[in-house]
Amino acid sequence: MLTSLAPRLVALLSFAFMLVMNVLATTLPLNGQATNEISDRYDTLFAPIGFTFAIWGVIYLLLGVYTVVQLVADNAVIRAITPWFIASNLLNGLWIVAWHYEQLWVAALIIAALLWTLIFINKHTTAARTTVGSTLAIRVPFAVYFGWVTVATVANISALLVQFGLAEGFVLSAEAWTITILVVAVGIGSTTALVNSSPTYALVLVWAFWGILSRHLSATEWDSAYPSIILTVQILLPVLGLVTLGAFVRWLRLPVTELPTKSLKG
Repeated sequence: MLTSLAPRLVALLSFAFMLVMNVLATTLPLNGQATNEISDRYDTLFAPIGFTFAIWGVIYLLLGVYTVVQLVADNAVIRAITPWFIASNLLNGLWIVAWHYEQLWVAALIIAALLWTLIFINKHTTAARTTVGSTLAIRVPFAVYFGWVTVATVANISALLVQFGLAEGFVLSAEAWTITILVVAVGIGSTTALVNSSPTYALVLVWAFWGILSRHLSATEWDSAYPSIILTVQILLPVLGLVTLGAFVRWLRLPVTELPTKSLKG
């Protein structure tokens, strides 16, 4: 039991570390500045409106559910993803530090590594369609997390380009760069959602792109100053909607596979 439980306790501690770092980022705040202050300083046309970031609360809640489940249950998927889950928690907490101290290139490397861990986790969690309980406790939390970190990685790299002065007039205008990034992001995200049969992942992208559109239309934000970006997002949102539907249909067509699960006490 100790051999099985020890890594799960490490996972719990790493999850607690991630939460503490995120709380400190808000309450102290780290380096005397809030997370959104840095985002505003290196603002990009890709960044979504503020309310979309509320999804972090959903992500941490879902990951909290998974953290509890992995303490009491044992199956092949949990065993396979535990090291990656621990790594993802540590990287998330370290990203907060790098971001708050405006080491954006370090933050970009960290979030890319975080994305990499989530790719491996989702490779295991989406390998088969399992029971409703396993889907909600294991598959859904990491699909939501993966989807949002995909968007956050693009946003982080975009902010890094702003910091280095490469976002405006470097080969393309800021507007053209944003449109290119939006199209590429939808292409990669759609492929990922369909290959993994993951409508949840696709829905997160819908949420992010809705946030981007909302910001561009908001009178207190971009106030429709970039009509070509607005048009692009208005075209891409229905595409993502169809991708979500397609991923859901693909998931429904998968046979339900029982994932043998036992109690860690067993």
